[in-house]
This record gives sequence, C-alpha cells and structure tokens, in this order.
Amino acid sequence: MAGGLVEGAVLGAVFQEGTKPITNQISKAWNFRKTRKNLASLVHRIMPAAKQMKLLDEKLVRPTEETDRLIQEIEQGRESVNKLSNVPWWKCCCLPCYQGELHDEEEKIARSSSLVTPFTMARDVKETLSIVTDIKGRQFNRLCDAPVKPHFTIGLDFPLNQLKNWLLSKDRSVRVLTGLAGSGKTTLASLLCWDQQVRGKFGQNILFFTVSKTPNLKNIVQNLFQHCGHDEPCFVDDDDAVKNLSNLLTEIGESCPLMMVLDNVPPGLESFVEAFQVQVPDCKILITSRVEFPRFETTSLRPLSLVDAITLFSRFALPNDGKRGTYVPDEEYLQEIAKGCWGSPLALKLIGGSLCGQPIAVWKKMVSLLSRGRSIVFSNNDLLSRLQKVLEEALEDNHIIKECFMDLGLFFEDKKIPVAALIDMWTELNNLDDDNIDGMNIVHDLDNLHLVNLVVAREVTSHVDNYYNHHFLTQHDLLKEIAIHQARQEPYEHRKRLIFDMKENSWDRQNKKNTVARTLSISTDKMLTPDWSNIVKVERVEVSVPSLCTLNRLRKLSLYNCKTRHDFQSETISVSKVLPNLEELCIDYCKDLVTLPVGLCYITSLKKLSITRCINFLVPPQEIGNLENLKVLRLSSCAELGEMPASIGNLHELHFLDISGCASLHTLPEEIGNLHNLKELHMTSFSTLPWSVTKLESLKYLICDQETAQCWEHFKPSLPNLKIEEAEVNLFIIV
Repeated sequence: MAGGLVEGAVLGAVFQEGTKPITNQISKAWNFRKTRKNLASLVHRIMPAAKQMKLLDEKLVRPTEETDRLIQEIEQGRESVNKLSNVPWWKCCCLPCYQGELHDEEEKIARSSSLVTPFTMARDVKETLSIVTDIKGRQFNRLCDAPVKPHFTIGLDFPLNQLKNWLLSKDRSVRVLTGLAGSGKTTLASLLCWDQQVRGKFGQNILFFTVSKTPNLKNIVQNLFQHCGHDEPCFVDDDDAVKNLSNLLTEIGESCPLMMVLDNVPPGLESFVEAFQVQVPDCKILITSRVEFPRFETTSLRPLSLVDAITLFSRFALPNDGKRGTYVPDEEYLQEIAKGCWGSPLALKLIGGSLCGQPIAVWKKMVSLLSRGRSIVFSNNDLLSRLQKVLEEALEDNHIIKECFMDLGLFFEDKKIPVAALIDMWTELNNLDDDNIDGMNIVHDLDNLHLVNLVVAREVTSHVDNYYNHHFLTQHDLLKEIAIHQARQEPYEHRKRLIFDMKENSWDRQNKKNTVARTLSISTDKMLTPDWSNIVKVERVEVSVPSLCTLNRLRKLSLYNCKTRHDFQSETISVSKVLPNLEELCIDYCKDLVTLPVGLCYITSLKKLSITRCINFLVPPQEIGNLENLKVLRLSSCAELGEMPASIGNLHELHFLDISGCASLHTLPEEIGNLHNLKELHMTSFSTLPWSVTKLESLKYLICDQETAQCWEHFKPSLPNLKIEEAEVNLFIIV
C-alpha cells in the first residue's frame, strides 16, 4: 500500500511538471491584450518627452545619442503595437509568442528611459551649475557695469543730447546732473551709458558706481579691481585705496577714453569725487545728485511739459493687455490728472499705476478731487511716503533748514515768495544775524537741495548793503504740499505754524483752541471775509493787519504790493507815533504810493528806507533830512520820481544811496556833496552832475550805466579811490 502511494505521488508530480508549459502558454495568450495596451500607453506617454529632450539637446548643442536610441526603441514599440492591434482568429495560437514580443519591447523601453533620464538630469544639473557659476563669475567681475537700459525715456531727449554732447567733446571732465527725487537722474545716466555714440567712444571703459550715504571707498575700489579681473586687494586705509584707485584708473584710461558715473552722491562729498579724477587724456565723470556742487558745472532736470506728462502717464495708466471691458478714460481725464501731477515723473508713474485697470468710478473720483483743489499727493499713500522719505533724507542733519523749509508752506500757492520777507522771519524765529548773511545762506542751501528755485529779478551788487528785495523763491507744488502736510502733523496745541484755508472752513474748526504757534497763514478770496473778532490770542504771531495801529516794539516793516494811500496819506494817523521805534521800512511794488507821510521823517530811529518799483512815487518829503540816523536810502525803479530834495544833504550818516532806474530823475541838488560818509552810490541815466560830487571823499563804489560812467570820468581825478562798475539797465514793467 505504501508503495502505491509513493508511485501515485511520483506520477502526480510528473503530471504537474508536464502541464506547466501549457499553463504558461495559456497565461501568455490570456495577457496578450493587457500587455499590448500597457505598451501602447507607455509609448504614448514617453515619446513626447523623449522628443522634447532631443530638441533641447540640439538647441544646447549637446550629444543626442542616448535620446536617439530611446526614441528608436519607442518607435519599435509603437510599430509592434500597431502590427499586433488586429490579430486574425486563426493566429490565436501565436498569441503567447506575440505577448512575449510585446513584453520584451515594454521592458526595453522602460529600462532605457530609466537609464537615460537620470544621466541626462545629472548632466543638465552639472551644466546648469557650470553656467550659473560662469554667470556669477562674469557678474562678479563686472560689478561696475551700467544698469539695464531703461524702457521709458519720455521727456529726456533734450538733457540726453546736452549731456551726450558734453561726453563726446573736450569740455570739462566733471558735470553734475541734479533734480528732484524721481525726476529721472539715474534713468538718464543709464541711457547715456547705453547710447551707441557714447559706447563707440568709451567702449568697455564705462564704469557705474552707486554711492551710498556713507560710501566705503575701500569697498568701491575693491569692486573695481574685481570688475577688471584682478584679485581683490587689501588696503591699509583710504589713502592707500585712493592711490591704488588712481593707478588702476590711469591704467584703464591709457587704452581708450574713460567714462564714470557716480550715482546718487549725497551733499558734501566733493572730496569723494576728487578721488576719481585722474590725469588721462579723456576722462569724464558724471555725478547724479539731489544737490548741486558749486565747483562743477550743472545740468538740472526740470518738470515734464504737459504733453510729455500725458504721454508718460498714459504708459502707466492705460493697460496694453487688450482685455475686454477695461475702462479707457476720455482725453480730458488724462489731461486733468496728468496736470495735477505737476510734471513729476515719480507722481505720474505712481498715480498712473494706481489707476491702471480701475473702473470709471475710480477715475471720476480722482478728477473730482483735483477739480475741488485737493492735492494729488494725498490721494496716493505711496507717493506721500516716498516724498516724505526724500524730505527726511535731505534735511535730517540740519534742523534749521528743515524748519525753514516748513515755513514755505505759509505762503500762497503759485506766488513768488519774497526772499527779504523770509529772511526777516527767519532772523526773528531762529536768532540769526541781522545782516541777512545767515538767512541768505539758508536760501542757497534750500536751492542747492532743489527744495526751492531761486529767481533773481535784478542782479544788484552791493558792497555795503545786503539787499535781497529783487530775489524770490518758487517751489514745486508737490514740495509745498509736503511742507503743509508736515506742519499739520503735530497736535494743534503744539504746532509752531498755523495754516488755514478759509475756503475749507478750517478756521472755524480750530479757532477755539490755544496754541504756541509763532506764525500764521490765512488763505482766503475776495468773496470771503473772516470774522476777526473771534481770533484767539497767539503769542508772537505775525498777522497782516488792515490798518496801522500802535506798534511800539516793531523794528522793521515791509509792505509788498499793498495799498498804502489810506494810511500814508491820512491826516488822522501820525506815523511817528504808531511806529516810534522803527528801524527799517521797505515799500515795494506799491503802485498807489505818491509820497511819504511827513511824520515818517521824524522817526529818528530809522536806519534803512527803501522805496522800490513804486511807479507813481513822485518825490520824498523835504523833511527827509531829519532822519539823522539813516544809513541806507534806496529809491530805485520809481519811474515818476523827478526830484531829490535839497535836505538830503543833511543825512550825514548815509552810507548807501540807490537812485538807479528812475527814468525821470536827471539832476541832483548841490547839497549831495555834503554826504561825507557816503561809500556806495547806484545811479543810471545821468548826463550832468553837480561839481559838489568832488567832495564825496568816502565814496568807493559807483555802480552805473555807461552814459553815467562817462559823466563821472570828469570828476575821477578828484576821487582817486573811486571804483566805477558798469551795470546793465533793467526795465521793470509793473502790472
């Protein structure tokens, strides 16, 4: 029995082994369709990627053998799938063979793709790293190249050509490009670096340095050495860096002309600029800065014209994406908003960008705000913060300059600000000297910082008197708005200056509060009359009053473009009593002034008297000789002035006399010779003089026209110390 069992087991095993091939063949035939489907899917998925790899290899000039082999295997697999897609019924016995063929193709493709892709990726990574390393190396070695060429150059054609002509000429080696922040200084400098003619002259010798507020000269020189492919040197100190810089720049400039741009140079760094000046045949240095450097020639960027402003604004405000339904504003809207940006490229870009793609309601709101006099500055927080930052950077190191800048917000918009009035105010508020020197230096500082524009109606040179009644300031409206905004940032009770606009009814909202302000500005129009009865007491506030009242402590009074007839020709007002301690009186552009009140001539404290550009002024009173302490008398550009009183000879303390520009005045009294302390005399259009002028032994300076100078030549032998300076005659038309 046991033997039978063993025999049965052996026979069963033999039977199983004998049926395995049959079973395998049946299984292969059964899986044929599935294998064909898998291969077709694999071919469909891998072929596009393989072809893309080959295209990239060809584009990058890389070997394509591996991708070619993979594509060939995929093509073979596709052919097998296509060939066996419709097997006749009578070939069903061949399905196991076909399935084996498809399976081999599938494995071959999978194996090749699994090998090719990692190697390709590894190769690409290495090549990419190599390229990046090369790029970094090139960038590291070209640290002083110019920035990317700007896209927008609107409104820069004239200054571009002006500076390009300078670069291509043999003129001075250094020039300063100045302008407000955001006016396009860096853009213009970059354009010059990419100009074909400029590059044709300087080639690769164009170096661009961005200067920080506290520049590190050693780092800049080290970057330049790396830019030129040299090893980074170590310097003992700045003097060592300057020496090496000079040697390197000289070496660079020996091959061809050298151009350098020092971008955004802060004020007071003339010595830093000097470090870059070298003795090479043709070396040009362009400085961009918000301030002027008096030692170097200057090109200033001005606000854009309205046409250019509209064009630049449209570039940023009107999208080019062609989206349907995007609102396109009317031309009048573009003009209105662009005009409100006051020609500032910074404002035009920021405001234009904020309106881009906005619906009609947003545009209408902006136009409505501008039509009501609202400043565009306060419609865009980014613009406001940028301008405030510019102001803080420019003024953070000088408290007095910052305070004086904010005082400019006290004056009316679109009106010239008299420099003389500013200096008077600053002298009192900041304890400046009384000779106007400190005040005028502040004016020049503000002008150099481009926070104001200084306009001189008539250049008057005086050796004795510091007189600035012909000087005026204008200010960009954006900056005026910032000055007003800054003044209103403090709580009302702590403000140093008050600025009210009666049209906005801001007076009624605040006039119940006390304040420590020392200056007050009230803007109104002819249709509005403020109620002065409710004005709060403000200590030491300067207010323009409708009529003269007793002012015992007043030392200086300036009347500019005022109506004076009511007070100066009134018999009920004694000027000497209401102004008993007056030391200086300036009357300018007062068209209704005919003569001075006699009482004025009894203010013996008066030291300076100026009557200028008063076209109807006829003659000073005979009593003018009573002004025993008068040192300066200015009666200039008074067209109807036809006579000088004889009592002028009693002004024994007079040091300065100006009677220039008086077309009707042709003679002087003999008593003029009694002015023994007269040091400086201005006069024009005189053909005859009294012989008594030979007694003016203290006279040192005569400023006159050519005709008057010839007249004085007859008396020159008697006045050996006299210097005659000829000045141009200016005609003033007052409307």
